[in-house]
Amino acid sequence: EIEKSNLNLNSLIKIPLESETEALSEDGVVYLKKGMELPLYDVLDCLMLPSSNECAMALGINISGSETEFVKKMNDKCKELGLVNSYFYNTSGLPYYPNKTMPGKLQNRMTAYEMFKLASHIVKTYPDIINVTSKKHSYIKSLDVTLTNTNPLLFNLDNCVGLKTGTTNRAGCCLVSLCNINNHRIVSVVFGAETSQERGEKSQILMQIAKQEIE
Repeated sequence: EIEKSNLNLNSLIKIPLESETEALSEDGVVYLKKGMELPLYDVLDCLMLPSSNECAMALGINISGSETEFVKKMNDKCKELGLVNSYFYNTSGLPYYPNKTMPGKLQNRMTAYEMFKLASHIVKTYPDIINVTSKKHSYIKSLDVTLTNTNPLLFNLDNCVGLKTGTTNRAGCCLVSLCNINNHRIVSVVFGAETSQERGEKSQILMQIAKQEIE
C-alpha cells in the first residue's frame, strides 16, 4: 500500500472496535481503544516488535474495510508466490474461532520452507522493513509506552536485523531470523520449539553454522 502511494508512514490508522476487543483479551499486547488514531510507523513497531495482534487487525481493517477482505488478499498473495501449503484465517496468526454453532478452532498454516520463501520475498521486495525489525526497543509516543523486541538474536548477535517471533498452541514457539553475514543475508526458520529460550538457542546455532559455511 505504501508502494502504491495509498499509505505512508505518517498515515493515521484508526483503531476499530475489533482491535479494542482483542486488546482486552488474553491475547492483547498493547492497549488500544476504539477511535484512537495512530501513525502507521507506530502501528508497524507495535506489530513487529512485541507481536501486537490488535495492530495486525487494525491495519488489515484500515486497508481493506474488514479483516475478512484483508485475509482474502493474504491468501491471494500466497497463491501469487506459489505458497501452496499456506492458508490464513485471520491477520494475527492466532487460532481462529469461527462464529458457528459447532465449537472448534481453525489454525492458520504454513510450512517452514514456505515461511522461508515468504521471508526472503519480503526482505528482497521491501528491504525497508529492516528499519523496523532491527530495533531492540521503540518508544511509541502515541501510546506513551516503550516496547521491547521479542527476537532474542538482536541482543545476542551483532549482525542480526530481524525478523519475527510467533507462538501458537499447535505451532509451538517459532522464530524467523535474518542476519547479515559476510555480505550475505541469511534467513533461518525454527518452528515447534517448546520454549522461547529454545527457539532462540536453535536459531543462533543455525546462524553460527551458516557463518562457518560462508567463511
